Amino acid sequence: MRAAKIDLHGLDYGVVDIDKLPLTSAEKEIVAKVQRQDRVLSKYLHEHNGGHDLIQIKGVPSLEGDTMDLRAGRVFELPTGNEHRFYHVGHDGQYLEDFDGVYLHRLSALQYTRLTDKKKYEDAMKCPNKYEVHHRNPAIRQFPHGNGITNVVLLEKGLHHQYTAITKKLRDLAEFDGVEIPLIKEWFYLAI
Repeated sequence: MRAAKIDLHGLDYGVVDIDKLPLTSAEKEIVAKVQRQDRVLSKYLHEHNGGHDLIQIKGVPSLEGDTMDLRAGRVFELPTGNEHRFYHVGHDGQYLEDFDGVYLHRLSALQYTRLTDKKKYEDAMKCPNKYEVHHRNPAIRQFPHGNGITNVVLLEKGLHHQYTAITKKLRDLAEFDGVEIPLIKEWFYLAI
């Protein structure tokens, strides 16, 4: 069994067995590739106070030297310690951006990647259009914690599009074709 958290775009959210999904072998490998990043995240959370250790922001000129709680998706300005403001933007206000054009979800994903995968971080900084940020549970992206590292992951653009297409395919199969996508554990119980 290869367990993975998956969001079916508002229909269901929880842990599934990748091998029991009605997908091709190639599609199952894409889901597994995206989900493998959870191992690194688990280790990071264990070693850094559940992800709440404040880290110093680097590589973002307008926030250079400020600190961030990667798990909560909160930025604190130095030297005052005041929380940095992000505002709702985009269609239906579903994304958070500051006045300098910094998106909270991208900031979280990049700063986390800087600490856990230096090579990928450097590539993302050199070629920013090559990468996108995936929200595991899009329903909470309008909140700061929905842009924290337990809900966002930096993916190459092609992989992100493939993964999103797969989750939409599963949702359509469940919603329109009556195919059952059995959950090992529902979203409500993920934290238990």
